[in-house]
Amino acid sequence: MEILIILIVAFIIYLILGTDNTLNTITYDIKSNKLKNSIKIALIADLHSCDYKNSLLYEIDKNRPDLILLPGDIIDDRIYFRNGIDFLKRIGKKYPSYYVTGNHELRIDKKYEIKKLIASNNIHVLDGTFESISIKDSKLNIFGLDDYEIGEEIWTEQMNNLLSNMNPDEYNVLLSHRPEKNKIYFDAGFDLTVAGHSHGGQWRIPKVLNGLYSPNQGFFPKYAGGLYKNNKMSLIVSRGLAKKTTRTPRIFNPPELVFIHIN
Repeated sequence: MEILIILIVAFIIYLILGTDNTLNTITYDIKSNKLKNSIKIALIADLHSCDYKNSLLYEIDKNRPDLILLPGDIIDDRIYFRNGIDFLKRIGKKYPSYYVTGNHELRIDKKYEIKKLIASNNIHVLDGTFESISIKDSKLNIFGLDDYEIGEEIWTEQMNNLLSNMNPDEYNVLLSHRPEKNKIYFDAGFDLTVAGHSHGGQWRIPKVLNGLYSPNQGFFPKYAGGLYKNNKMSLIVSRGLAKKTTRTPRIFNPPELVFIHIN
């Protein structure tokens, strides 16, 4: 009986620790000789209209990024999405912010014209397009793709348009919701690609299992979350910020706000 009680208590403690949804912040450092000065990027993915009150914006402001990248699913199609719009409005007033659709935004009823709504809050919407910006005397080209759910033909057309505008001598950043297309991104030669979608594989065992299951990757996804390198090219996959809108609870996989230092 004593052993059973100990096991039950241990299991309860395990669940409490494992399902802690306290916001986690992680920073990745990347080297590049294409930039004159270091740049800090905030990566925000898969918010799914969750309301963090002021805590998420507080962490962003505390770290003072030079720009914000939003690779999709900021707005959820199944719940009232005002929380996501309010968040975008707040960051759009403070930071240069660049956004691409995720699969959930593409499922929103067309009457809402979600891209126009997002753009009206001073967020730069990229859909097979790019913008060249200068930060701290360094030039970056920010490219973006709609989520693959828009259809293979349109997605491929968007990618081809981006490739025709790439300058390999400049620093090229790609926003794309899905990390499993990484071979295409690496072959294209983007210096940095940022993605989400995987939700960190939902369930984790730290230092043992990076993720159990991810959409479009299946069980034991390779790109559940983290930094993935291919020579001088980098793919960073956020574990996402959804904490209430997922169908299964996150276990040892807290919501994640990512910062990227490019030196």
